[in-house]
Amino acid sequence: MTQATPERLDRIEAMLERLVNVQSNHQETLDRLVEAQLAGDVLRGQIAQQTMQLKRAVDYLMSKDGESG
Repeated sequence: MTQATPERLDRIEAMLERLVNVQSNHQETLDRLVEAQLAGDVLRGQIAQQTMQLKRAVDYLMSKDGESG
């Protein structure tokens, strides 16, 4: 079995700290991606709603145009 020297333990500790930092960075990136996805979903909903309103307005105007012609 390998002897646990203070230098070896320090290297292991430093490696673990780097791994924790990498994990933290990945989590932050994932959180930003989730937020962006949710914001995109909200925007798609707003666009769909505005599209329906525009369609109703166009349909109304087209029906009025047919009445006067």
